[in-house]
Amino acid sequence: MKNSWKSASFCCRWSFGSAYLLVLCFYLGFSLVKLKLPRDEEALAGVLSPFCRKVIPGSRVVYAVPKDSVYKEVFVYTRYFELGFEKKYMFTGRLIIVSSKEMDEKGARLYRALKPLECEVKWRGFPRRRPVFKPIKFLYKLEPRLEGFHVSRELADRFNEDKELLEAIRKIDAVEVVVALNFMGRRDVQPLDPNPKIAALMSFYLNPEDVMWEPVVSVVLTRGPTFKKKVENTMWVLERIGRILKDFSEEVMARL
Repeated sequence: MKNSWKSASFCCRWSFGSAYLLVLCFYLGFSLVKLKLPRDEEALAGVLSPFCRKVIPGSRVVYAVPKDSVYKEVFVYTRYFELGFEKKYMFTGRLIIVSSKEMDEKGARLYRALKPLECEVKWRGFPRRRPVFKPIKFLYKLEPRLEGFHVSRELADRFNEDKELLEAIRKIDAVEVVVALNFMGRRDVQPLDPNPKIAALMSFYLNPEDVMWEPVVSVVLTRGPTFKKKVENTMWVLERIGRILKDFSEEVMARL
């Protein structure tokens, strides 16, 4: 009887000890994995480094100066979706057509000629979805407010003619693709303006300070075997958009 009790006591202690060791090993293992895995911005910077002159990861953003690119710089912002479970990575290029130092009346006319051509991707079809460039819907709110402002499909049609670009956008399953000009002119915007975005757009449209495209290609990235390839493909899409924008902007400038 005594031996049975001792045996049961030993087994009990061994079970509790094993459970404790298991929990401890799991915790330590999990901590080591966390330590070994770089945060998302650092992992992204590592993928971008080979084809960039400079890459600086920060908090929720990666700054890059790409090689052999139409862009002066690229920013990749990370944002959580509304539910907060998944991140979207917003690849944003800065393509300067006319800098603030070079800006003159012809540059201002170019900005006003390009603004109504801004566009974005909408998805069509089921079950095989396909991307289609359309004018940005918000632009229609400017038509009654700005004399001579008429939304145009000309740039959207140019993108839609590039089947290779459309297929690449489909393959990366882009969350959003928006092709718009910088409009950070807020000199004449009042803090209590009922439509601050419209006021800012109108202010910059009437007195533009530069002509700079800031296209955005947003995707969901998952750490794993496909991470590197999807980053590279997204950068390819951003670059392709930039090259079309550069050629198109020069054509419009020549018509002025």
